[in-house]
Order: sequence, then C-alpha cells, then structure tokens
Amino acid sequence: EENYQSALEHIQSGLKYDDPDVRQSLLFNEICVYEYLKEWDAARVKVDQYVQLYPTDEAGIREKAFLSH
Repeated sequence: EENYQSALEHIQSGLKYDDPDVRQSLLFNEICVYEYLKEWDAARVKVDQYVQLYPTDEAGIREKAFLSH
C-alpha cells in the first residue's frame, strides 16, 4: 500500500515484544522502510546496528554497502 510511515510504526511496535523468531526480519524491514522514506541517516544507523547483530547476513551486508555510497 506504500504507507511506509504506518509500516514503520508497526515494525517498531513489533520490536517491543522482542520475539527472537521475527526480530531479524523486523530489523531488516525497518532499514528498508527508512530507505523508502528517504531517511538515509536513519537507515545508515539501523543498518550499522543490524550488521553488528547479524554480521554474516548477506542481505544486511549488501544494504550496508548500498547505504555507504
């Protein structure tokens, strides 16, 4: 629906429950939403945190490289 602000609110709400089964997916999607919102600084901060938590995740590594340009 391209309602990214609402998506961000739902992601952040889901992260409050700290469910390890979905946490990684929510954190990655949070990065993507910030990108869609063109909030590049927030996306960079989130991707740095993500890669620290999941250093072998190839999608996270690619996003970090993308946001580094």
